Amino acid sequence: MLTDVKALYTIAREAGAALAAFNVYGLDVAQAVLQAAEELKCPVVIQTGATVLDMYTPFPLSEALVRGTYYARVPVACHLDHAKGLGPVIVALRAGYTSVMVDGSDLPFERNVTLTAQIVEVAHSVGVPVEGELGSIAGLEDAEQGPFTETYLTDPIAAFEFCKRTGVDALAVSIGNVHGRYEGEPRLDFDRLGEIADRVKIPLVLHGCSGLSAADLERVISLGILKTNFNTELRQAYYEGLRFVASSSTEASMRELHELLVPRVRSVVKEKLRMLGWR
Repeated sequence: MLTDVKALYTIAREAGAALAAFNVYGLDVAQAVLQAAEELKCPVVIQTGATVLDMYTPFPLSEALVRGTYYARVPVACHLDHAKGLGPVIVALRAGYTSVMVDGSDLPFERNVTLTAQIVEVAHSVGVPVEGELGSIAGLEDAEQGPFTETYLTDPIAAFEFCKRTGVDALAVSIGNVHGRYEGEPRLDFDRLGEIADRVKIPLVLHGCSGLSAADLERVISLGILKTNFNTELRQAYYEGLRFVASSSTEASMRELHELLVPRVRSVVKEKLRMLGWR
């Protein structure tokens, strides 16, 4: 069932777990996510990057995803990821999304505050919560491997000011996490996360969770992370399925391809859900 993401935060907090948010690029991956969540009887967030919405014009993926959640047997939030402006937010709100994210992290602090506050005003007017971001996360959201440039970490004092002035409902933080694949072992700044959590009393979000160990995920949850984002490992499972079919001597039908790819992605989703405390 389609659910307000705030209700999912409450469920996760009471379960001592974290929400898992999975980026999807089509209905097949969305189906895999929902099936995994139903098997484990846990809430889940289906999210689409703002750039993905343009891929399906004039047949909106956003509306198809929202309609699909009506049939889910677990609470599901539809979330817009990494909107850089108002346009994608309006598309998501009209489609019925129950959460949106505005990403002004590459802007100077004051401009980030201004943009985020504008999105908050619009989304709150129709009862939809907003996730903001402070601190720049290295890597590319939709790429298999992003450039590993310096990550600008979230300042705990600035995070408090940012949340106070914008009115965001959740905050995505940068503590050494990256989009795409990690180069070497992830090095998360747990002390910084603890300082942010001491000052910011709204749900904290960690992007770039693909590649993090169960121990790292358990620790960030204990320090206040309530929503975790996964993308890269789902794409990898999907690509591996495609490569398997491409190397086969016989040509698979579209139905056979679907029946091969969905279980592969579903398996990854279930693994991540269990790592986050859902059994």
